[in-house]
Order: sequence, then C-alpha cells, then structure tokens
Amino acid sequence: MPAKRNDKGSILILIVLLVALLAFIPVGTSLLETSRKQVKLQANSYAQATNVARAGLTDAEAWFRMQTVQPVGSTKLGMAYPDAAFYPRGTSGSPKDTDDETIGLVRTFQLGESTNLFARYEVQRQTVNNVVYSTSTNGHAVHDITASRTPPPAQNGDGLIWYIESVGYVYQQKSAAVAYNQSPNVIVGRARVSSELRRMGLVDFDAAAAIVNRGNISVGANCRLMGGNGAYGVVSNSGSGNPANVTGSLGVATTTGTAISIPNIFGLQGYDIRMLADYAVTTANDLPTNYPSTGLVYVDGNAVFDDTHPLTGGGVLIVNGDLTVQSTSNALFSGVIFVQGNASINGPALISGSVFVGGTLTLTGTTDVAQVEYDSQTLNTVRQNVGQYRQNHSAYHVFSALDAKLN
Repeated sequence: MPAKRNDKGSILILIVLLVALLAFIPVGTSLLETSRKQVKLQANSYAQATNVARAGLTDAEAWFRMQTVQPVGSTKLGMAYPDAAFYPRGTSGSPKDTDDETIGLVRTFQLGESTNLFARYEVQRQTVNNVVYSTSTNGHAVHDITASRTPPPAQNGDGLIWYIESVGYVYQQKSAAVAYNQSPNVIVGRARVSSELRRMGLVDFDAAAAIVNRGNISVGANCRLMGGNGAYGVVSNSGSGNPANVTGSLGVATTTGTAISIPNIFGLQGYDIRMLADYAVTTANDLPTNYPSTGLVYVDGNAVFDDTHPLTGGGVLIVNGDLTVQSTSNALFSGVIFVQGNASINGPALISGSVFVGGTLTLTGTTDVAQVEYDSQTLNTVRQNVGQYRQNHSAYHVFSALDAKLN
C-alpha cells in the first residue's frame, strides 16, 4: 500500500518559500535602482569629463591664435626642438596662460556654486628639452606634425599642423589643501580627447591685383586690374594678355615663379582646407543666400554667382574648378579668391585684395565696371582672421574613459 503524501506539509513549504521570495523582491528592486542610479551618475560624470576635455582643446586653439608670432613654430622662434613652441606661461601676465606651466595648459574650475564637484583639464607640453620629437618622448603631449601632413619643404617645427590631446577630470573636492587626485578628493569622471590644429597660410607672392598661372588675360572696356603704388596690376607665369586697363606702379609682369596651386598658395592640400572650411560645398547654390562677411569657403567644382547667390562678402574663396561671376551678382568682395580653372568676372563687380587664377582670367563690362584692386591691408586681415589655426574636426577622437592610458 503506497505511503500517503503529506499534502498539507508540501503546501506549507511552498507558502514559506513564496513568502521568503516576496520578502526579497523589495531588496532586489532597491539594489537594481541603486545600481541604475550609480550607472547613470557614472555616465554623467564621464560625459562631463569629455566636455571638460573638449574645453581644453578649445582653449589650446585660442592660445595658438593669440600668439604674436605666426605661425607658432620653433623654426620661426629659433627654438631647439620642433615641439618647444607650445609653452603656455603661468608665472607672469594677467591673465596667466595656465595654472601650471610645468604641465602645459591647465585650468581648474568649480561645476556650479552649490556643489563640491570641480573640473580640470590638462593639455600637456613636451618636457624633454633639446630633443627632437620621437617615440621616446611623451606621445600624449602636444607635438608638431607638419611634416607628416604637408608636402616638402614643410617640416616639423614650421608650426602649420599640431597634434593636441586634452584630458578632462571631474572630481569631488573634499579638501582644497591637497591635489585633485589625492585623498580625500575623489575623481568621479575622466576622459581624453584629441584633435589637430591646422593653420592655413597665405604665401607672400608678388604684390598684384591678379596673379594668373597660364593662358590669356582679357581686361575689357570699363574693367580694370589696379595694382596701386608698389604693386603690379597683373602677374602671369606664362601665356599672353591684354595690358590695356591694367594699372599699378609696377605695371604688368611675366615671371617664371612658383605655379599657382592650392598647396603653393595656402600651404595645405585641398582636402585639408575642405575640412577646415566654414562652408565646403560642390556648387555655389549650396551656399547660404547671405555670403559670410569673413569666412573660408571651399567649392569643390564650378561656382556660378548670380542674383540668387551673390558674391557679396569677404574672406577666402577657393574654387576647385571654374568661377563665373554674373552681372546680376553685383559682386562686392574683400579678400582672396583662388580659382583652379578659368575665372570670368562680369561687372558691376568690385574685388579688393587679390585674385589667383590657374587658367584664364576674363573681366567683362559694358556700362558697369568690373574691377580687381590689390589691397595689402585686406590681405593682412585675411591672414590674421581667416588664416588662423582651426580644429580639423575630422581628426577629433574621444578615447575610452576607462582607457588604462588615462590612469
């Protein structure tokens, strides 16, 4: 005869287990909620640290722009090794460049008035004196990479392209008497970002309203190429031209100088400038209706300016193709225009600065004037404002916040 099961006992055991399980649910839920909050806090801290590190890149760019000698390079400054030109000072001046010049560019600031959270970024400089940059030096410190990004004769030390890294920290300041990374202070977020700073140069070519690489130069009625005192009206490396309506104390010149190309004029390749441009488009129709007053515009193709897209502004315009300025554009431009192909400018048009043309240059006017006049002051303004250091955003990189190299 089979033994009778103790059903009441089994049910009791199940009830006890169920009650125990239910008792643990609030504890488990609380642990999950705590874990979720910790993960969210950690993510927020790392996001803040990344933003702090990016602020370091921005301030490093500003530091390079503010230096009186441009470009910022050891060659021009007569320093011993290529990376020496990056040296923020913290011992004098108001305001000082940095909180700690032994490290590089360093800033510490509070995140909100009612919190003990502080932020700090560090952009390190090379501290190995009189040694040319190599793999044995600090690869995370700022260094000149001109030679690896630009064709000869450019070299490291020219200061055209710099590699920049910035480390950002977010920490709880429990004691102002010790460093940010010493107890009882606690680092709650840390991140490293990197980018490149590039400076678009403007080579000192012959002072002229127009410099044409080859082909014919046609200056029609009511049109002028004006060089002014101490400048040419036009300089042509080869080809023929019409010297009529060309003025300037140096007149017209034919030289065998350096060919007109983007690297020879600006010191960078076209794709590099495209990455730095305020506007990089394939046609003038893609530009805003209001052309920038001081900007770097790169058109990778032919560009036609008319009444819907007038050439009214300034800065640097680079056309990697043919340029056509129609009469309906009523062009008024101050700065540098570079045209890889042919350029046709129809009046009314007034361009102050200088025009570089790789093909033929044609100025046409009937009742209205089409005029290009050399202006050294405008060119200096372009060098100072448009040709300044800019971040190459395509080279921007965020390292893992948990990267062992950050420790």
